[in-house]
Amino acid sequence: MCKSIMQGICCLILLFGSSAFANANTLSGYAVSHQGSNINAKMPGALIEFKDAQTGKPISVKMKIGVEIKGRKDAFYATSGLDGGKWLADVKRGRYIVTVTGKSGSKSDTYTLNLNAMLPTCSTSTGYLDVTSCGAVGSGLVDDTQAIIDGVAAIASAGGGVLAFPKGFFNVGTNSTTAGYLPIVLPSGITIQGINGGITGTDWGNSRITLINSTTPSTIYNKTLFKIGENKRHISFKDITLLAYHYPDPSLGVSGSIGVLGEGNYPNTTADILFSNMTIWGFGYDIDVRACTAEHVSGLNCAVDPEADPIVYMTPCGNSTR
Repeated sequence: MCKSIMQGICCLILLFGSSAFANANTLSGYAVSHQGSNINAKMPGALIEFKDAQTGKPISVKMKIGVEIKGRKDAFYATSGLDGGKWLADVKRGRYIVTVTGKSGSKSDTYTLNLNAMLPTCSTSTGYLDVTSCGAVGSGLVDDTQAIIDGVAAIASAGGGVLAFPKGFFNVGTNSTTAGYLPIVLPSGITIQGINGGITGTDWGNSRITLINSTTPSTIYNKTLFKIGENKRHISFKDITLLAYHYPDPSLGVSGSIGVLGEGNYPNTTADILFSNMTIWGFGYDIDVRACTAEHVSGLNCAVDPEADPIVYMTPCGNSTR
């Protein structure tokens, strides 16, 4: 619907048709089988390994319940006595991939768990939250999806506010797990705020959110970055760049991909959506507003009734092209 570089202010109304462990947290569980009829059967002595969920690198933990492995700080064995399969470790605040490898009967069994150690700084009582407080890195090298989702949830819990993106390149949906979390659904009252979202030459702005950081445009076919559902009010995007993918010349939008999707089943329920001093580039539709039929009210790929298309009002944008 709207495929553009926006550098003015648009108001859109959508009417739908060390003592490092001083601050430690505890992660724990049982090593249990994930195979066949043995599912949930304990696996005593299973290998428990810890990696940083963003970088994939092994990470040191402090074992509390388990059996030490000499020379390894990132792994230990689950118990094999009366509490066979139990494990517990103190960790720093962050996100972890825990890999469990053991035997279920005579068969090998390996599975992974995505676990979070509490991030108490990922909350706000003032209505302002820096997304890096929720674990986002913004290096362009790691996946920041979960951190952004956590930040959005914290703003929603606070009843609205600013989710701030400092200077950096924030990647979304770059691994198979986080791609399943898309689109990122926005609550009422949230402002997605960056630093200088304007575009000059090949400069994509100081704060950039990239959907699936890849040089292959087909990776984002039919994917959406942000979604605004029905009955929402006062959502803003300011001074930020939304890119469809990392590509030297993303001049053609990828079919089916959407930067910001407004979607719902009931008319006249969502209004006051502001886009200010930002760039949206490389999507099939930068901003797409659609109505769902009664048969497809919940999914991203809801059918659109041409006779019930939503009405979109957009104020003129200074210095913008469409």
